[in-house]
Amino acid sequence: TIYEEPQNLFAARFVGSMVSVEGELKEIKNGLASIFFQDHILQARLKPTDVGKSKVCLMVRPEKVSLTSEPPQVGNWIRGRVTATIYHGPQTEVIVELFPGHFVKTYISSQSRGPIITSEIYLSFNPQDTILYWIDDHEKNY
Repeated sequence: TIYEEPQNLFAARFVGSMVSVEGELKEIKNGLASIFFQDHILQARLKPTDVGKSKVCLMVRPEKVSLTSEPPQVGNWIRGRVTATIYHGPQTEVIVELFPGHFVKTYISSQSRGPIITSEIYLSFNPQDTILYWIDDHEKNY
């Protein structure tokens, strides 16, 4: 579907919210791209048709993201700071600042104890749940 497999960066941003970060492509191996972001490497799946430049935008849908207070031992994770929590009945929206001025949102069950505002938090996700796009300077997220 267009929600799960948007054909381009515009469609991905238009159809639903996304957790997105830009990074530099470092390596492609075994169908996974290694992307340098912040101070470590993230992995994202590649489709056979993917070709492009070194600047990439890694995206993952908020419902595919887990929040933890400690960095996971394996897999993808991004460090951020909780700036807001908004109760929406069965789920709570969590707004996280990944670096100054770049905010993303994800969701947790309202039955679980939510993170404390201003606390450091880790967003983790499976490389198979990512969508990767090649970007030009005029397509920057921020």
